[in-house]
Amino acid sequence: MSRAEYQKEYYQKNKERLKEYRQKNKERIAECGKEYRKENKERIAEYDKEYKQKNKERIAEYDKEYKQKNKERKAEYMKEYYQKNKERLAEYGKEYYRNRNKPTPEMYRFFSNKASKLKTKSRENKIPYDLDGKYLQSIYPEDGKCPALNIEMKAGSDSDWRLSPSVDRIDPSGGYIRGNVIWISWLANCIKTSATPKQIITVGEFYKQLEAETHLHLHLNVLNATIASKKEASLTQ
Repeated sequence: MSRAEYQKEYYQKNKERLKEYRQKNKERIAECGKEYRKENKERIAEYDKEYKQKNKERIAEYDKEYKQKNKERKAEYMKEYYQKNKERLAEYGKEYYRNRNKPTPEMYRFFSNKASKLKTKSRENKIPYDLDGKYLQSIYPEDGKCPALNIEMKAGSDSDWRLSPSVDRIDPSGGYIRGNVIWISWLANCIKTSATPKQIITVGEFYKQLEAETHLHLHLNVLNATIASKKEASLTQ
């Protein structure tokens, strides 16, 4: 008889006695387990890794079956957990959201380089300037999106230039000074640079109307073609 078979047989014969022992010694067993895990972290981690590698399909099948059998139970648990931990989960969500787009070392360099370029540009054009890398970082959108077009901005040579972040002056007659600059995508900046806000709105409304008319025109063409096809089919019958 193998060790595993012996243990199984022993458990079956002494099930009730073992259950009673566990009930009476809950705290002691928990403490021993905690101490064992603490002293054997690496060994347990290695065993778990090896076990998961050897039993991938079996574990996946068990998880799938368990989820199917406990859908309602899990949903109830999650609902109860959410109700008890609303504030903590909300704070965790905010923290995660803040850190999700936390600037990388490359972005820190990007802010510093951008401040240096704007300083040179301001000096050449003789316009006011009082920015620095830290300030530019502080006003960068937390979600990393262009506030004008709601598209994700990406800095770097490998990025689409239209998605690159750019610093825009809110009042073009003012300088690159605090309170007068905002981060937007290069695409939004190009659109704004080429026209006044009124012209942008006018062009936008024109294309919106044109798009609607085009869709209507295409729909009518398809409808007319369908009617003609049906008429032709009825004549040939």
